[in-house]
Amino acid sequence: MTHSTIDPLRSVTIDPGTLRGTPGCYRVGRSTTGRWWLVAPDGRPVLYKGCNAVIRQSVGKAGDNRYFQWVEQTYGGDHRRFTDDALAKLRAAGFNGLGGWSFLFTPREGHRERGMPFVEILPAREIAGSEGMLLEPKRDASGAIVGTQSSFNIDVFDPEVWNRIDQRCRNEFAELRDNPNLLGYFSDNECTYGQPETDVAWTGKMSDLAKPPTAATLLQRCLAQPEGKPAGNFAWNWVLARHGGSIHQLAMDWGEEFLDADAFRALTDQRQRYLASDAYSADHAAFTAVFVREYTARMHQAIRRHDPNHLIMTSRCPAPPGQLVLDAFRSCFDAGLVDVLAMNSYRANFHARLEQFYGSTQMPILNGEFSWCSGHFLDWGKYLREERFDETEMADIRQRGRMALEQAFAHPGLIGYTWFKWYSGKEFTRDAYGMATDQPFGAVVNNAGQINTFNDPLFRLIHARLDGIATGQIKPYSVEGLQPVKQTINRAATST
Repeated sequence: MTHSTIDPLRSVTIDPGTLRGTPGCYRVGRSTTGRWWLVAPDGRPVLYKGCNAVIRQSVGKAGDNRYFQWVEQTYGGDHRRFTDDALAKLRAAGFNGLGGWSFLFTPREGHRERGMPFVEILPAREIAGSEGMLLEPKRDASGAIVGTQSSFNIDVFDPEVWNRIDQRCRNEFAELRDNPNLLGYFSDNECTYGQPETDVAWTGKMSDLAKPPTAATLLQRCLAQPEGKPAGNFAWNWVLARHGGSIHQLAMDWGEEFLDADAFRALTDQRQRYLASDAYSADHAAFTAVFVREYTARMHQAIRRHDPNHLIMTSRCPAPPGQLVLDAFRSCFDAGLVDVLAMNSYRANFHARLEQFYGSTQMPILNGEFSWCSGHFLDWGKYLREERFDETEMADIRQRGRMALEQAFAHPGLIGYTWFKWYSGKEFTRDAYGMATDQPFGAVVNNAGQINTFNDPLFRLIHARLDGIATGQIKPYSVEGLQPVKQTINRAATST
């Protein structure tokens, strides 16, 4: 065998002018052929193959989670043996990294010093709390407003939110600043950004949309915040500065009728009128850039104040966040505020999903969640009913899963992926399925810690090929003519 067959990554040469990060820590860089790579502390190019939620509950707190119960019965307080066994099973399946939520309730030295890269998620929404989030109306079954509820974004203009985030970084991340095994930080999980369209390259003119917005978009939502909310105060000052300081002029420019902020809130929340004029669209596009920049810059400051060395990644996007947001991410990337674009995907056409993120940004991408347990790969209704798949169905799932993952790693932006997840737990409750090891479900081990024998052979086969696929020495697996999976329920798939 030649060296390139033994180690395809020997052929990779990183362009030093593209490297981002601190020497001695994980970095990202582009090869001389134009592909992005994760670069290990020793300078070697690597692909991250991680697994989420390698976890046990605190001793004595297993609750009704069957997997946690098994772990406690098997390991008790011996965290080191649990960690050793979990990492051995991961490595045997070809994984080389630990994903989000790993070892949350065990002494962290058990994995932080073991040579396997790990990631941290900064849970900004959790830290902000309901009072630190953008708010929207809460409605009862009849549609009547009965209060407020959090939306999926923090109030980026609230200084108290950033004080809390800074405190979390100080408490949890300062000690990691020199840890060579830390890959980096996801800046929150599955945020949305109030865009009316995400899956197409919409550039901000709402008259170009196939249908008008069905909810208040980002600027309108910020303007409709309850009185005194920092996001509302900032948005009103910002937008009035663009319209001569006059609410009357603003309403005329947008083709609406409102006399003051209270009337605007009523228009938005009570009448459920969602602005869509081209004049509003232009303001919304500009405000989106401001909002994303504020979020990213403040997150960068909070992390860098306590850890100047490790990679900073965007929030793990559950779907393409919209072209305006992607453009803003690229601007932040150019400014050195963020290093990696993070995205989740449960799509059979994983490669095309990557291109939706990469096409305009050209940023390195780390996938935060992937599994072939979604309606894109199998009958989701059958999966939810915990029915067993027959051999023909499982062969089809294997084909789709292998093709999706291998073709994804042929994409020049992808530096790694993360399987969701390590354990089954409460995912299935019936012994016939929850304890099964030969059925497709989204875990490496079942509720008794046994390796899933449907997934494991696929992991071993695919993981061994990914380096060669990424370097172009191996062609990714491909099957022609596969039709969408027939579903026995209406909602065919996860949205990610």
